[in-house]
Amino acid sequence: MSITTHVSTLDNSIHKTIALLADIEKQFSWEEKRNESYAILRSTLRALRDRLPVESAVHFAAQLPLLVQGIYFERWRPATTPNNSFSYRFWRTR
Repeated sequence: MSITTHVSTLDNSIHKTIALLADIEKQFSWEEKRNESYAILRSTLRALRDRLPVESAVHFAAQLPLLVQGIYFERWRPATTPNNSFSYRFWRTR
């Protein structure tokens, strides 16, 4: 499937995002489970974003494809970050 917006910046970002989702699927040995790979990408990016200092979070985002930057920054509230409430005990019980 070829997607084109006829805007090279957007087309490039879409293709990079699709490749990133395909990489996630490959790691899990999935055959095109885009909704699942998207959910993993989104939750991983948000967990990382919410635990990084604001300046580091912004520098990290600058390296992401444009479309992925939108996923990363969606609903972000920089005033409440970093969130250091990460608990290894919580993740081990899941």
